[in-house]
Amino acid sequence: MNKKIATMVKEIRLKNKYSQDDMAKQVLGVSKRQVIRIESGKAELSLSQFLQVTTYFDLDIAKLLNQILDMGNVMAKINTLYSKAKDPTFNQSDLMQRIEELLENEEMNRYHVFRLELLQSLINYRETDDSTYLIYFTKHIDSSNADDIRLLNLSLSTMSSRQIVACIESLKKNDFTKKTEILNKILINSLGFLVKNKYNDATYIQQLFQRAKSYTLDNGEYSYLPILYFHMAMFNKRIGNKSEFLFCSERALFLAEIYENDVLKDNIKRELEE
Repeated sequence: MNKKIATMVKEIRLKNKYSQDDMAKQVLGVSKRQVIRIESGKAELSLSQFLQVTTYFDLDIAKLLNQILDMGNVMAKINTLYSKAKDPTFNQSDLMQRIEELLENEEMNRYHVFRLELLQSLINYRETDDSTYLIYFTKHIDSSNADDIRLLNLSLSTMSSRQIVACIESLKKNDFTKKTEILNKILINSLGFLVKNKYNDATYIQQLFQRAKSYTLDNGEYSYLPILYFHMAMFNKRIGNKSEFLFCSERALFLAEIYENDVLKDNIKRELEE
């Protein structure tokens, strides 16, 4: 129920073009931080605060309560669509049709529409290669929303090398300053998929490796280092750079042993034996 109320509060605020600071000072009489906590579902909206919101914006209490009860069903359907979008084998045309059908639902509020349009834009980009859709997605992606990040991360496997590069570059415009560990996972996976797709720009691959390595070290996520070096080993093996292949393989193997990544150790040994 908390999540439904949180969505409702955010929807009311956005509809009336109030900032979180305005909502805090003018409506609820709390700190901006508390409004953020309420909208994220981490703090409860008290009954008196609920009445303050309805009175301030002159809202129909009965209608609001009905919306809260119906909201769960709509969100469940949206969450199902997000799950389907993460599956590269799921029929994309069928998925788009389901999204459009849900958008026609009169019970949809602004937040619901936003979530669906975000999903729609990413699918359109994957299917049409039109960068307009990618720009919309990366401009509106919520870096604090696990579903958004997970969807983007898993979508990398369905993209061409050129699309992956465009995606990485567009992410520079987003504010990931407080979520660098999320961006890091996207960079590491992007590197892996580019290598797998036989992307040939050695300069870009090296730059991406260094960028991901910097994020890894800055965040203290050292257990990612073995996979980073393994990706580079595979790239150098493919382009015939034997010395770099051996260096990266040995470094990946050494780090995999330190961080007890047995699966990766076996993969590296297999590549060295071939």
